[in-house]
Amino acid sequence: MISGNLNIVFVISKYFYYNNLSAFSGATKVLIVNINTMRKNADSTCTLNVGDHPFIRHESFVNYANSALVSVEKLEDSLSTGRAEYREALKEKVLKRIRQCLLVSPHTPFDVRNIWLKIMKNYD
Repeated sequence: MISGNLNIVFVISKYFYYNNLSAFSGATKVLIVNINTMRKNADSTCTLNVGDHPFIRHESFVNYANSALVSVEKLEDSLSTGRAEYREALKEKVLKRIRQCLLVSPHTPFDVRNIWLKIMKNYD
């Protein structure tokens, strides 16, 4: 069961970002979305630009097609083994835009969309 404190984690290569360190408390899964460099035919539902985050150095897009629910345990394992590391949190307005576009993108997997719909009213 996924509680209302499901988190969105943004994965850029081996780095991840989230805005509330205490939010993992009690959560069993996290929602991960990739952020990739903009390319031809990319999902343009949610683009990110220089200034949206220190890591963003050129136009990028949220790759909702590769979004997934993963266990907090798997994320913690990735942290402890160096496959993932902490980075700065996203600005709240950028985070909100990414959350809103999750339902708009035609590339968001159905299971991710359905989970997000169930918790959305309690999350924003």
